[in-house]
Amino acid sequence: MIELFRKYKIYYSLAFTFILLGLLSLLFLDKGEMVLELNDKHTIILDNFFLGITKIGETIGGILIFMVLLLFAKREFTYIFLISILLSLIVSQGLKRLVFSDESRPSATYEDLKPVANLERHTDHSFPSGHTTAAFTFFTLLALGIEKRWVQVVAPVAASLIGISRVYLGQHYLNDIVAGAVLGLFLASVSVYLFHKYFPEKSE
Repeated sequence: MIELFRKYKIYYSLAFTFILLGLLSLLFLDKGEMVLELNDKHTIILDNFFLGITKIGETIGGILIFMVLLLFAKREFTYIFLISILLSLIVSQGLKRLVFSDESRPSATYEDLKPVANLERHTDHSFPSGHTTAAFTFFTLLALGIEKRWVQVVAPVAASLIGISRVYLGQHYLNDIVAGAVLGLFLASVSVYLFHKYFPEKSE
């Protein structure tokens, strides 16, 4: 794993920095404070921007990144992507629905959140953020699969924006997205490490 961090130090340095900022914010902010702060900043432009960004953490984003890896990355990353996504889905949904099933979302607590056109706010299964978990899974694999410096810079920024979009849209609390970021980063990284370790014959 250390070798993985060294090889992709730009990506991991930025990803860890964003996660650390989130963790530090949790120390100084009340649980719903960031939700309320961002709720006061709503504009039509930001609504549309974050509605678009948040979709990258959904199936359409996964398909797009899978296609990029299929076309431009080593063949092993198509296998790793499928394994990682399956793990990400099982773990995040298992935590949401079995372990933290009583965690309600911001809209269940704050009924006067500003409405966003074409957005249906959910009220339950808040922790962790599935979109953020998926985003950090997607973009970790993109950064590791496409060995370009600019991708290692863009990937953690994009994943973090997807996490922020979930708070801006009133779908999650800050702790939900921080947990999702850690989870996605961890699962994707471990998938790459274990695949290389146990299936070296499939690595090019």
